[in-house]
Amino acid sequence: MSEAASEEGSLNLTAAEGEVVESPAEPVSREEFDKLKTERDQLLDRLARLQAEFENARKRGERERWSFGITRPAVLWSSFCRCWITLSWR
Repeated sequence: MSEAASEEGSLNLTAAEGEVVESPAEPVSREEFDKLKTERDQLLDRLARLQAEFENARKRGERERWSFGITRPAVLWSSFCRCWITLSWR
């Protein structure tokens, strides 16, 4: 904690990037706290849903690429064989 902050009586919080963020000097009302907490919870829920949606899209893409890679050559091969058999009997 820096000396200037301790003289003022407010707390300094260290952010992840290393910058100093000062807390508000006056307390927050209970209503505003509840409102901010609700907003935070909604944003966290939205983030979790978006992460799940992204993960599902990634998995669906992998399945489709795998399916296309496996089934497409088989379909082409069977079509080729049918054509070859048909032409060879003529």
